[in-house]
Amino acid sequence: MSVRRIIAGALFLGLSWGGITACAGRPAGEVRQLWRLDDAGLSTPESVLWDPRADVYLVSNIVGSPSDEDGDAFIARVSPDGKVAALRWIDSRGAGVRLDAPKGMALVGDSLWVADIHSVRRFDRVSGAPQGSVPIADSVFLNDLCPDGRGGVYVSDSGTGRVYQVDADGAVRLVVEDPRLNQPNGLLDTAGGLVVLSFGGEQAFRLTAGGELVPWASLPAAGLDGVVAAGDGSLIVSSWKGRALYRIDANGRSEVLVSGLAAPADIGWDASRSAVLVPLFTDDAVIALQVTE
Repeated sequence: MSVRRIIAGALFLGLSWGGITACAGRPAGEVRQLWRLDDAGLSTPESVLWDPRADVYLVSNIVGSPSDEDGDAFIARVSPDGKVAALRWIDSRGAGVRLDAPKGMALVGDSLWVADIHSVRRFDRVSGAPQGSVPIADSVFLNDLCPDGRGGVYVSDSGTGRVYQVDADGAVRLVVEDPRLNQPNGLLDTAGGLVVLSFGGEQAFRLTAGGELVPWASLPAAGLDGVVAAGDGSLIVSSWKGRALYRIDANGRSEVLVSGLAAPADIGWDASRSAVLVPLFTDDAVIALQVTE
């Protein structure tokens, strides 16, 4: 594991914006802040997802405690220039809509899938209209989602240490249950297997096609939340305890990419702008950081 540190006047470069520091071992401009959206009505933002078809960012807002089944939550639409396009685009106050504490999101076909405590909910990708819910029995704290490449999604349960698969017809299958996962959170399906992050620890695992859970990368700090694939083939991971974004290369080596972030939750990636989208859970804010390839 390699962690690059900021040393003034030496080989490493630190770029700062309001307490946030980009840690770069390459020439200046590796990471720069495009915008910060706050004081805009976001409330406990947990996840940001880029919809490439509409070229818009979707932001899940818990509005309070992440475990309260209070029916008071929403999903916002934010434009790529950092302006709110529709604050309560999918609104728990709307007819037929149920959202308690939405967290991870995934786009599969024409549907938006959302993890919401005990259920995976589906909405129309264009209109936001509800398309039904899939309850997962014995789940405690459904957290992140990612497409499974077969028309369904994988979903993590940080409360039970399990990862499930939900297919296009709503059938649920247990994929893995292992105490080593220690509150599994962020998920990303890759050619090398399903990447699973530990929120309770510092470890990133890979689940092979054969069902073997393999420790893959050890990060500098725990509280691992979101994971995205950057354009250069590396992965970017957020850490609450580290208050940072980490980059992981193809061999599982990690480095600090950005530090000084307040509760960075489930990050998104805008491939057209090489931008990582960071929800700041406790600041009711979202920032966009451009990462030079």
